[in-house]
Amino acid sequence: MSVFNASRLQNKTVLITGASGGIGEATAILFAKAGSNVILAARRTEVLAKVKAACETAYKESGIQTGGKFAAIKLDVSDKNAVANLWNDVPQELRDVDILVNNAGFVLGVERVGDINPNDIEAMFATNVLGLISVTQALIKDFKERKKGHFINIGSVAGREPYVGGSIYCATKHAVSAFTGSLMRELVDTPIRVTEIQPGMVETDFSVTRYRGDKTAADKVYAGLQPLVAEDIAEEIVWAAARPPHVNLAQVYVLPVNQASATLNYRATQSEAIIRIKGRSIAFSATHVTVIFLNTLLLRRTGATCKQGKPLVHVTVTVPLHTTLSLYHVNMGIDLRLGDFIPGLLVPPEANIHLTIGIHFLLAALYTLTITSHPRAFTLVRIVLGIPAGYIFYLYAFYPYETPTRGVDIGLAVVGLYGIMRVIDTCIVDLLVGVHTPPRWVVDGKVLPLPTSFFGRLGYSIDYLLSLRGTSIFKNTTWDWIVPSTKRRMPSPKTSRLVFLASASWSLFKQYLIYDALDTLNKSRIWDNRLPHPITDGGLNIFEQLTFAFSVCAGTALSISFPATMVAIFAVACGAPVEAWPPMFDAPFSAVSLADFWTRRWHSLFRRVFDRLSLGIIHGLEKIHAPLPSHLRKTLRAILIFALSATLHLFLMYRLPISDTHHHPSFLDRSTLFFFLSQPFALLVEKTVIEPLSGGNIWVTRCWAWGWLLCSGRWWADVWVRRGLWDPKEKVVGYSVARRLLKGTWSP
Repeated sequence: MSVFNASRLQNKTVLITGASGGIGEATAILFAKAGSNVILAARRTEVLAKVKAACETAYKESGIQTGGKFAAIKLDVSDKNAVANLWNDVPQELRDVDILVNNAGFVLGVERVGDINPNDIEAMFATNVLGLISVTQALIKDFKERKKGHFINIGSVAGREPYVGGSIYCATKHAVSAFTGSLMRELVDTPIRVTEIQPGMVETDFSVTRYRGDKTAADKVYAGLQPLVAEDIAEEIVWAAARPPHVNLAQVYVLPVNQASATLNYRATQSEAIIRIKGRSIAFSATHVTVIFLNTLLLRRTGATCKQGKPLVHVTVTVPLHTTLSLYHVNMGIDLRLGDFIPGLLVPPEANIHLTIGIHFLLAALYTLTITSHPRAFTLVRIVLGIPAGYIFYLYAFYPYETPTRGVDIGLAVVGLYGIMRVIDTCIVDLLVGVHTPPRWVVDGKVLPLPTSFFGRLGYSIDYLLSLRGTSIFKNTTWDWIVPSTKRRMPSPKTSRLVFLASASWSLFKQYLIYDALDTLNKSRIWDNRLPHPITDGGLNIFEQLTFAFSVCAGTALSISFPATMVAIFAVACGAPVEAWPPMFDAPFSAVSLADFWTRRWHSLFRRVFDRLSLGIIHGLEKIHAPLPSHLRKTLRAILIFALSATLHLFLMYRLPISDTHHHPSFLDRSTLFFFLSQPFALLVEKTVIEPLSGGNIWVTRCWAWGWLLCSGRWWADVWVRRGLWDPKEKVVGYSVARRLLKGTWSP
């Protein structure tokens, strides 16, 4: 927009459907930057609020004094009544729309004709075709009366050439192309412009939706080539809208450079890939902190060099938060009680021997992912490396170290079990899936090829080892498997360091007060750990049960976010870029449904591993049995993910020591199984019963979600109390404000 004149867009009002993500979101932000007024329309109102905020920020940064009015409205274009009542929710000052961007659309499945779910057919036509037509009809009379307007319809390469497995989607986009062509011809005697944008491969959540949430399958769509991104198409849309009034771009056909049609593209082999990293500085992820290895490894740095010998990459070895800084204690005049705030500081020094060895074996296995020659041989190498790595991580998790608290025991088990899961993911899952698809770096929105140099591969391996959520230790970098909710939470690179530190410090202070208050509540009574169900069958009334269930949920979230925020403040103060530190959670207590809570709001520390392991199990079953129907596959995958989570938490609780007051030796704890294995069935009830009955009212689904979470959370609270995690010696804060106010003592 710096080359072409965008002043024509200032104070223009733009209505964008499907504005909650992808192309719609990027287009809205770019129009805002050009000084337009933007009406954001989509079904997901909770996401629209963030898009609106991004538009407001973009407008302020532009320095333009006109325009800059934004409205977010809930609109399902497939609902004719909603479209008919569209203007009821639009502010009066924004009702004279100048540009309509018909962007709402999606695709479901790759089934062939005869196997396509009729509901999917109806849904795609209702949104992609009928919805587009309905919104167009809602505006066209006004455009004619005012003798101005611009329809911009988002078509697709699928509207030019059909392909196997996309019959319905191709039919809808051919319909869009035909409708747009007819519309342009009908308006030829008016000043109204009509444009169709036809993108090729664009990497958004489009393919994730097509594969019904299977991120691995979606990633294969773009493997081996650099697809377009949402911002590429947004630029074409805004550029078309900014042409002089007498210029009409009837059709814009946009492809990645390695795509020639819907079915013809070139995908580079991994052996051709070459990494180029110039001047990239280190950033630390919010879930990582520098480790001090026992004697042999204090701080390890590696430098990648290009052919000219200039350093390209500098990497600091880091490990997950629970394991760090456990070897060194700083003698100070003031006792900060950091061990109470961060239990990871109390990990026994000897435990890091196992951790260090396990990390090196796993790092070597990850290194082989970048070597594409001799795939069978290196698969065998990974398995050989994975066996000792898995055993050593097992020792780290379950060796009977002398630990000061049960919280430290939990931390050891979390890190050790996570290491075992990463070993299985790295060495076994691809064998079950049958496809070798190493993850890729994404730098400034562009997917990089796999590295080929030694130091490039080493940097890749270390970064992949440390990444729990798809963030990276490098500046302006993520992994291609980062989930959208994490990406949305990443701070803007333009956020000043002082603003970030002030915001994070205020957040830390609020977390501390809440964490302290909850801990005070939890320890306000003496719990009988000998009871099998101290919450649900310990003499508490239902209100008390629900209160302590909420406390477990909130306390779990704070046990993750509180130390992560402390580390984020320290890292950014030392020079780390602010964008590398997204919050650990996405406002979980504002979830509008149970599905929203589990898929988007809760932390995603284990999501990648659980997704990969569940995919491997399903592929293994399909090899033995037969390919599963898509709906059954999706349901089974949800059950498997919660089953894996249940297994993880069974091991976590089994790690805790048994005593006369904590005598619960059974591994298959019924309360744990009830809580985790009931969640997929509750999700099914929500989808099939609650959502239809709610009629789109989010308060109905929200009440259902929190009612269920609190009721089922009582089972998990039973486990939490019974296993001694609310014992008096278990500290979560070093100093207690709540106890100072209530009892006159700072000691928790």
